[in-house]
Amino acid sequence: MKTSRPAAGLLLAFLFVALLAMSAQADLITRATGFGDGADTYANERETSTPQGNLGEVLVKTDSASRRIGYLRFDIGALGAGVTSDDIRDASLTMTTSGTSNNFTFGIFGLVDMTDADRAPTHDATTGGWNELNAAGLTWNNAPARNGGSISTTTSYGTPSSYAVLLGTFELSSIAANTTFTVGFTTTNATQSVDLAGNLEDFLRADSNGLASLVIRRSGSNNSTLSAFHSKENTGGFTPPTLTFNTVIPEPVSLSILGLGGLCLLGGRRRKA
Repeated sequence: MKTSRPAAGLLLAFLFVALLAMSAQADLITRATGFGDGADTYANERETSTPQGNLGEVLVKTDSASRRIGYLRFDIGALGAGVTSDDIRDASLTMTTSGTSNNFTFGIFGLVDMTDADRAPTHDATTGGWNELNAAGLTWNNAPARNGGSISTTTSYGTPSSYAVLLGTFELSSIAANTTFTVGFTTTNATQSVDLAGNLEDFLRADSNGLASLVIRRSGSNNSTLSAFHSKENTGGFTPPTLTFNTVIPEPVSLSILGLGGLCLLGGRRRKA
């Protein structure tokens, strides 16, 4: 059966509009730890009951009896009208070294969303399970998912717990202090495991409370060298831990045009009949 020229033209126009609607996406979104309910700190084995959240650095270290584990929280709520965490795509994490890093590998873990009863140590639904400071600020003793110098892991995003999911690893090879690096969908000044980009995106998309917490732990044997990263409290104007991502959904205008194109095509077919 042949298609008339007017009908073929309508079909082509409809397909063109459909492609425009499908490719529509929101602007690039940037969320640093200093935005909204974001936070950054670290658990310090040398000061087991002292919060470290007011310091200008997030420290990470593997030395036995002197270990440090970094904690980052990003406020990923209020992404825009009709946009949810499930629409997040192409996520990357950017940090800035505050000391020289020499061939260290780090694991990135995502803290699973917790029920109110499991929100150690604060039991506060607005903090994602931990605070930087105050009487209930994050310390070595109460740090979520910490198990000795390791992180307790789970394979499920949907199971409420104090566990974390290993998202992947990255390596910093002899980069100078005050160097910004990025891992995830975009990689600069670092190398990363092949699964990190996809797992980071999946973790953010599974978020259910508008707060996403990442844990940074150095891999390998004991080493007394500190790995230091600028926190949001740094006073030198350096980039703090920052998430960037796109949100991909059809825009309302594009959806309206898409619907109009479908009606026109249907009307053309009816007139032909």
